Amino acid sequence: MNFFSYQFLFYFFNNISTQINYQSGKFTNIIRNFWSITSTFILIWKYTNTTQRCFVVNMKMDEIDSRIIHSLIQNSRITLSQMSKDIDVPDATISNRLKKLEKDVIKQYTLILDYDKIDLKITAIIIIQSESEKHKDVEQQLSNLDEVSEVYSISGEYDILIKVWARSLDELNDIINSKIRSVDGIEDLTEMIVMERVKEGVVPLTEPKE
Repeated sequence: MNFFSYQFLFYFFNNISTQINYQSGKFTNIIRNFWSITSTFILIWKYTNTTQRCFVVNMKMDEIDSRIIHSLIQNSRITLSQMSKDIDVPDATISNRLKKLEKDVIKQYTLILDYDKIDLKITAIIIIQSESEKHKDVEQQLSNLDEVSEVYSISGEYDILIKVWARSLDELNDIINSKIRSVDGIEDLTEMIVMERVKEGVVPLTEPKE
């Protein structure tokens, strides 16, 4: 029985009681006691459900969650049994925690490629000034370009930062001139070619200390 069912019963008995001869004090007391119990139950029900929702929303990762994520960052194909040995936590616990993390924290599993071996040798960081009223449209159009892997809205003199991949400088120039500059709403841009990828990885989550 849900909350609305209890509410209906509450109002149902309330309407009945107004039509009953209150000379019968015993029956009146029964009805009043029922109202009191029902009202208390409804308040407890509402408090319990509100508390549960708040707990879910405000739930924070603990050390075990952090160790699981760190393990997956190092090797996303690691088995549960190997992870269990590495972080000294039972398989069942890891499995349950992982399901929750995949629901609330982990968006997807992906790959880190050797871009030189797939002929994507040129990487460029481009900062862009956009018309304020067209800012969101510019972000969306840039996000739709296959050659653009990352799009960020930033503060300062420029409005947007993007990361672009190309097989050669000629291809990069073509992408910039034919695809990026043609996006409606872009006022100006500055491109910077990456000379060396010193570090390129995922979120800097350090392994929890003992």
